[in-house]
Amino acid sequence: MRLKTLLLGSATALAVAGGAQAADLSVAEPVDYVKVCDAFGTGYFYIPGTDTCLKIGGFVGFQVKAAAEQDGGTFGADLWEDHYNFYTEAYVNISAKSMTDWGPLEGFLAFYSGNDEGFGTWNLDEAYISLGPLLVGYTQSGFSQWNLGAAGIWQGDAAQSGWYKGDPKTNLVRLTWAVNGFGILVELDEPHYGFSFGDFGYSYDRSYFGSSMPDIIAALTASTAVLDGKVSFVYSDFTGGWAVSAGVTIKLDSLAPGDKLLLQAAYGDDAPIYVLGYAASAYDTFSAGVAQAFATGPAWSAGAAFQHYFSPNLYAAATVFYGHWEAGGQGNSQWQAAFDLGYSPVPNLWIVPGVIWESETENGVFPSYWEAGVRIRRNF
Repeated sequence: MRLKTLLLGSATALAVAGGAQAADLSVAEPVDYVKVCDAFGTGYFYIPGTDTCLKIGGFVGFQVKAAAEQDGGTFGADLWEDHYNFYTEAYVNISAKSMTDWGPLEGFLAFYSGNDEGFGTWNLDEAYISLGPLLVGYTQSGFSQWNLGAAGIWQGDAAQSGWYKGDPKTNLVRLTWAVNGFGILVELDEPHYGFSFGDFGYSYDRSYFGSSMPDIIAALTASTAVLDGKVSFVYSDFTGGWAVSAGVTIKLDSLAPGDKLLLQAAYGDDAPIYVLGYAASAYDTFSAGVAQAFATGPAWSAGAAFQHYFSPNLYAAATVFYGHWEAGGQGNSQWQAAFDLGYSPVPNLWIVPGVIWESETENGVFPSYWEAGVRIRRNF
């Protein structure tokens, strides 16, 4: 009897323990794995527990370059009067998107940093919110054409420093509509009185210039299988000037996949910052930069870029740009040209040797400048 009682008691205990374990398993929380989001293209994933898709991208780069001015042999100011330097750069962008009853909702931000001779800091490169046709934030002006620097990695980075009509970014409100390959853009920009001069570290104090109405911009775009085109117009109450620009990207995939030819031109009166961007500021001191920003009279520019892929991992790109503007009753002009080769030994890694040359006539001075080097970039 005692043995029977002991066995029954043990069986009961095991049953109770097993039931408890089963109960524990029934209430265990499921693992919430990260899932791929393909609603907005490649690279997005769902933030766990939400319907928001997140994408993180950017690059890390390293370059060795040499530069010199050819008017008397003085070296370029951006190299601190040395004939070469090493440079490390980084760029990070984050995009968060989701679908709503009002259309796609996106929050985008990007930071850029470069370290030269021990100096470097992170700066906001872009930040905006878009919902359907509406976009508000800090980004490239809608007046801008496709930057000619898009024809090469080396040239694209140079454009961030002011080459090839790199229009400064600004705060803006934008509405866009697109149908059947055609688009309309209407935009209000904060006037371009808040820009700075790169290595010189100068910036304009908005309070010094007082207030003005936003710049008004309108643009028409078209996109087909063989080309992308854009015509844009701006009126600036801040300068009392206007400008118009036109650009086209011709897709030359018949030559090789990815080949393209970019053409653009701009003309304006009392609005050189839109016509020239920073293209004419490479040698400006602060006072000369102010004179350029408030130049009166006509300004115009024209440029072209061509990129050819010998294979998916090997390309060559060439760019030429010319700009002319009036300042202080005197005409000023500038030529710029660049060439680079790009080679990718493994996916997402590019090795790019390149050279950039510039010749300028400004206030009776005729400096000439060249820069050559090799850039290594890991994209992600």
